[in-house]
Parts: sequence; structure tokens; C-alpha cells
Amino acid sequence: MPGLGQQAHDFDRNFALDQPSHTMCPSEVMEARGYIFDKRNVRDVWEGTAVWDWCYFKDKKKIGWYVAWGLTGDGKRFFEDPDVAESDSLLAFVYAGSDPKRVDIPLHRLRSRDRIALAKSGWVISDDRKDCRKARSALTLFAGGEGFTQRFIHWLKEPLTEADEILVKSYAKFKPVTRQK
Repeated sequence: MPGLGQQAHDFDRNFALDQPSHTMCPSEVMEARGYIFDKRNVRDVWEGTAVWDWCYFKDKKKIGWYVAWGLTGDGKRFFEDPDVAESDSLLAFVYAGSDPKRVDIPLHRLRSRDRIALAKSGWVISDDRKDCRKARSALTLFAGGEGFTQRFIHWLKEPLTEADEILVKSYAKFKPVTRQK
């Protein structure tokens, strides 16, 4: 598996903002990486608190892990986390999680240095260590000359690359439960 630097380089090559006619949206980039999109999924609105898109991890066991990205105006409710600051009224986010009643992501099995690196990069791992997210105030994305959409897409490059690495490393640590006959 290429290192994070190589993945970021590959992502930059595929996600070039300086070539508007060739810019790929996040869903196209994730699909090119092998992620699977639910055919029914055409952007989702979650109980009036978020607009987001997501795709399933590229595994053959269909374990239900996914990467999501979008905007939320109620991070406390959307992430079900009382520690989200009140001042963060509009958040841009990338989230790695799993479907309910499916297989949890074994974030607790990641190496300590990987978890520390994630925290330094701005990722928050949930208390139960089954999901994680990276978010920033969406208001900061309005600054700059290229406009909100391009700045949002540009911001997504790093956390989507990191989310992919999180799931790939977690999958390597994943121990499927086999049923006894």
C-alpha cells in the first residue's frame, strides 16, 4: 500500500483544481478508488441537519463501512456528540463509519502512532472507537478568490485521502467472525 504522501499525490493528480475541465468531484474520485455507491443514493438530507453524500468501502464482504462528506448545521445532533462546540454552526465534514447492525470499524486496533497522527491531523475518534470524523467551520471556506464550492472540494482532498487510509488500515486489522457449523 502506498504511503499517505503517495496517496495524496495520486489524489491531487485526479482532483486537479487548476484544470477546471478535468476536476473530478469527490464522488468520482472515491468511485475511481473502488468505493461503491448505493444506486439509490443521490445526496441525502439527514433529518434537516445535514446535506451529505457517502460511499461504501471497497470490500467484497459487504461489511457496511462507509466514508461520508458534506455540510451540517447541527453537529451535536448529526454526530450525536455533545462535545461539538456551539460556535460551529455550519461544519464541513468527512466521516468514516459503519451501518447500524453491521460490522464496526476496529479503530481500537489501529497502531497507537496512527491514532495519534489522526488526532494531530484533526480527526476525532468517537468514545466507543467505532467511527471518526474530521470537520472544520464551513464559514472559513467562504474566504478566498475561487469561491465556496472550489474551496470545499479542495478541503475535502486531505480528509478523504485520510479516511481511505483509515479504512484500509482498519480492514487489514479486521478479523471476521466465522460461524461454527
